[in-house]
Amino acid sequence: MSLDQQIETKSLPKKTLDNSTYIAKLDDYKSKHPLKDTWTFWYVTPSKSTTEWAELTKEIFTFDTLEEFWGLQAALPSVDSLVTDYMFFKKDIYPQWESPLNKKGGKWVVSLSRDDLGADVINKFWGRIMFSIIGNNFVNNEHINGFYISNKRSSMKVQVWTDAIDKDIILPIGEYMKELLINSEFGIHEESQMRKNESFNPTKFTNKNPLYLHKENDEQEKSQKKSNFKNTFPADQVKFTFNIHERKTEKHEKNDNSEISINLIDKQ
Repeated sequence: MSLDQQIETKSLPKKTLDNSTYIAKLDDYKSKHPLKDTWTFWYVTPSKSTTEWAELTKEIFTFDTLEEFWGLQAALPSVDSLVTDYMFFKKDIYPQWESPLNKKGGKWVVSLSRDDLGADVINKFWGRIMFSIIGNNFVNNEHINGFYISNKRSSMKVQVWTDAIDKDIILPIGEYMKELLINSEFGIHEESQMRKNESFNPTKFTNKNPLYLHKENDEQEKSQKKSNFKNTFPADQVKFTFNIHERKTEKHEKNDNSEISINLIDKQ
């Protein structure tokens, strides 16, 4: 080291050479952040044969920390390229309605057209569903057994499975799914910034949006783009529907929630 370098080093503030603060921060990154529940990721192998669906369902990875979850996300292809089903279920819950822990419950289902809603919105919605449930920030999270997204010919289908059918439990779950989809007009970071500025006001999927209030505008937009799918549907036709897993029994007849549905855009 030259004399000039020695003089320059000695002139630096002592705290600049103290690495303890930075080492402590690095140690934070090494620590594990446990999740409230242990989750298993399942994948359905694409097949054109007559093989049973259960035989195509593969258990891929079980995780119980935030770090493991992010590692899995880094390894998975985006839902943009999804050709089958991605499923997350709590540990020891098999992703089949006949499973004992699923049988007494049901599921919220919503079908979303990529042509009408946009792939970006669906990606953001799936991310919000995934992060909210895995992070235990979803309403009535303790009653959610699992959730998944599947690729259908004309749409992407998102489902949230519950262990209950009581209306006071399941209805807030469906309403929260609706809220997440409405907010998916923006990214989570964009929403956070707009909320800080008190300017957050999503309109794409609300009655405030003239595009879905006036059919002539809707038809004009559709005529300007050719759809790759048949039987697509605009936002004002999107709805969240709750289906009971078990066949109707005398008990269910008295408390039949199998027909519950929530419209994305409230009918005027």
